[in-house]
Amino acid sequence: MIVIPNTEVRLLFSVPLNNNYEHQLTFNSKSEQSSFFYNKTAHAFTDFTYVKEDGTLKVPRGRNKLYNCNYIMFRNNEFTDKWFYAFITKLEYVNPDTTKVHFEIDAYQSWMFEINYHQSFVVREHTQRWNSDGSPVINTVDEGLNYGTDYETVLVQQHVPFDDVFFLVMVCTETMHGGSADKGLIKPVLNGSPQPLTYYIHPFRMNGTTPKTTWQGTEWTLSSLNDVLKGLYKQEGAVNNVAALYVTEFLGIDMSYDGTTIAFPSNFDPVTIQDGTSMFNTYYLKDLPNYGGKMKWLGSKYLGYANVTESKLLMYPYTVTLLTDLKGDTVEIKNEYIQDKDLILMTKGSMGVSNKVSYHVANYLMNESDMENAGEVAMEHALINNNPNDVPIVTDLLSAYLQGNRNSLATQTQQIALNSIMRTVGGGMSTIGSAVGRNPVGVAAGVGEMATAGVNSYFQLQGLMSKQKDLETVPPSLTKMGGNTAFDYGNGLKGVYIVKKQITAEYRKKLSGFFKMYGYKVNELKMPNFKTRQHWNYVQTVGMNLTGNIPADDIATLKNMFNNGVTLWHGDWIGNYDLGNGEL
Repeated sequence: MIVIPNTEVRLLFSVPLNNNYEHQLTFNSKSEQSSFFYNKTAHAFTDFTYVKEDGTLKVPRGRNKLYNCNYIMFRNNEFTDKWFYAFITKLEYVNPDTTKVHFEIDAYQSWMFEINYHQSFVVREHTQRWNSDGSPVINTVDEGLNYGTDYETVLVQQHVPFDDVFFLVMVCTETMHGGSADKGLIKPVLNGSPQPLTYYIHPFRMNGTTPKTTWQGTEWTLSSLNDVLKGLYKQEGAVNNVAALYVTEFLGIDMSYDGTTIAFPSNFDPVTIQDGTSMFNTYYLKDLPNYGGKMKWLGSKYLGYANVTESKLLMYPYTVTLLTDLKGDTVEIKNEYIQDKDLILMTKGSMGVSNKVSYHVANYLMNESDMENAGEVAMEHALINNNPNDVPIVTDLLSAYLQGNRNSLATQTQQIALNSIMRTVGGGMSTIGSAVGRNPVGVAAGVGEMATAGVNSYFQLQGLMSKQKDLETVPPSLTKMGGNTAFDYGNGLKGVYIVKKQITAEYRKKLSGFFKMYGYKVNELKMPNFKTRQHWNYVQTVGMNLTGNIPADDIATLKNMFNNGVTLWHGDWIGNYDLGNGEL
């Protein structure tokens, strides 16, 4: 049987493909594919006999006329209308008019529309970067890339729960307010838990002024902070009664504050604490079974970060948010694990015998099943500031002596007076008796006894007063030195600082280029993304899983191509990474 030459061969030029399979072109249809390669034709032949796929063919052209050809396409029309595509690997001289062309089948272009893809383990690919609302799609798989050793601080936000208002907490063993029947009592209070202590709260500003306050709609004018501190030192009822004295930013109550007036709830009573020497107005805690938090909205969780085209650069470790009090306590927050678009800061506090305030980000590392106990679980990632913010407590020995010996002093004074009277009366009776007996010597003795009784009483009273005078000359002593309060507040270290950090611009540029070329690491069993971007998709797999009515050698080649990593270009712009590559 004579075979009529019926094979079409086209030698192509400037085809941007080679047999390392690092880059490939994609097409939507066979006609689109064949049309693209047709337009690259340098030499066309239609009178070839069957072209075997053994890798060689002779063409009637001199070698010097084929130097610019790097690709061929051929079709054996007698047997099939399928086009095969191949890389030219060598041009071998035969004679001046004949060249032996060595070629290698391009498995991807030849079988592109016959491949059946299955789920495979995808190492890297171009994934979706942004959600429809503009937020980044979460991808936190470690890239193992060098991102530098330093971060830039891009934004610092300081948060104090009540802005410029702080609270002086006076923890006492006994009550200091009320009438004589109420003072000096041990009144247990429910303050988070049952406690046998008494609590007084005084809001103030660091410049020494006090804010306006209301209680149940009625304004209550507070004393100045100086008057409070003087009263605690001078009043007998305060000395040795104050067990703790400290400053805190938050009491565990979300009270209303409009920048001018702070509204105290019914858990408190406005009270006046006074004795004969001084007085001051403050608030007394009656009952507080449970503490409440305070919420602060701080804007988008990505506020402050430099704009990036690659969304992964907004995730850890390329960005990080720190909660810090600048006193040694720091908590690291990974923005992508905040379930909300915004950063919402929650503050919790208490009124124990020392300062304790916590700050945490709402809905951090939470899912829907956690929401029932969200408040408690969130404390796992909270910044807890329990640095001592104590205020020194001064002990006045004179006041302490007068307070502790009030009844004893009164009794001694009365006893001295009574003794003086009795001695005087006794001396007078003796004098009368002597006079009755007409005994001038007895009268003189009686008068002497009366004088001696008066002198003795004088010296006894003088001794009692001298003891008090001696105590008055003893300098007041500090029974509690205080903690870091002066340094912290004096240097503006108050509340919590939200510090946002980002890798340097140098490394943002380097990593942006890398992600632009090679996508993100995903390490997931899935269907690979072959065409999710406008201009190119990079795909790298392990053990690529594909099938088809394709020769075994070509199947192996295709699997190796994907396992080694390949960039699939969706147009004739291979290598042009200056193009935008947005999601389709």
